[in-house]
Amino acid sequence: MRHRCPTDGGAAEAPGGLAAGEPDQGVSRRAPESPSPRGKLMALQQFRLIVDSAPTDVQIDLLFALPDQPTAEIGPAEGIGVVWFDRYADRLVDAIAAAVRDVERIGLRPLRVEAQDWVTIRDVALRIGRTPGIVHVWATAEPPAGGLPAVPEPELGGNEPLYSWAEMLPCIRCRLGVQELPPDEAPVLAAASLAIQLRRWAPRIDGMEVIRGLLGADR
Repeated sequence: MRHRCPTDGGAAEAPGGLAAGEPDQGVSRRAPESPSPRGKLMALQQFRLIVDSAPTDVQIDLLFALPDQPTAEIGPAEGIGVVWFDRYADRLVDAIAAAVRDVERIGLRPLRVEAQDWVTIRDVALRIGRTPGIVHVWATAEPPAGGLPAVPEPELGGNEPLYSWAEMLPCIRCRLGVQELPPDEAPVLAAASLAIQLRRWAPRIDGMEVIRGLLGADR
């Protein structure tokens, strides 16, 4: 289902007194961590790493001792584990690379990286550098100005309404304006997973240098 942008169908006033299509100014100015080396406000990057074994109690404790306290659990399939990350970085790719190094340091081997789609209002605000209040306005506005239904997901627990990040993204992109569009996560997640798999298979490939050469080949 397509969620209509506030600019669709005319210049109706958006919730909060903004003209339709006008970028919202409810910016969260307080950086959650130390300043980004790129001079940008770091955003919350949320994802999960699938690893090749169920984490031991010692490994779970080592993960929880990290600054962002990632959580680990036994995976849905036998013999794998899942490590959930909520990590601040100015780019998703930087957060994933650091997470891979962290899990490998404690003896876990990543298999792939996956999106964390279910989000709360606070999660969305931290991802895009806005206040929870303005994100709540976007999420609960009447169409066509905005509005997204909360997704009931009892298995995830908690009392806060949950939303699909993928479903919410078109509305967010309309609200933020061209200069602040959240980047597309899908290519980053796919490329990171392929890189993880390539590292795993590299010792068994005769002519790995040829494969690496493909990465720099002209398209």
